[in-house]
Amino acid sequence: MPLFGPRPPIQPQKPRPESFKEKTPPAKPKDTSIFGGKPYLKGEEVRNWGGSDTAFGATNLPREERIKRIKNIFGGTDFITKGKTEKALGILEKQRYYAKTDKERAEIDKDIKITKGILGKK
Repeated sequence: MPLFGPRPPIQPQKPRPESFKEKTPPAKPKDTSIFGGKPYLKGEEVRNWGGSDTAFGATNLPREERIKRIKNIFGGTDFITKGKTEKALGILEKQRYYAKTDKERAEIDKDIKITKGILGKK
């Protein structure tokens, strides 16, 4: 006596309902950072962007102060990548957490606001 019986007949497949049909993937979100899809920017471009009043309406700092803060955040580097900017943001947030006084936190918050502006975050 065999252990297994005969195989059942193969059933034809039913058509898929409309809800299972392939859908087009959602559109990628638009890059709102100053990088605009580029892999890197020259340091001079970032400093010029920081100096413009229209691009930087989020902060009420004078132009010279914004440029000075951008130089402090990134140093005198020739190229700035999105990854380097995100890393700088992480370091600033960590510094803010360990700041001892409210005045220090307020100064670091200004740098964080500038860095988020570069990344296009709010």
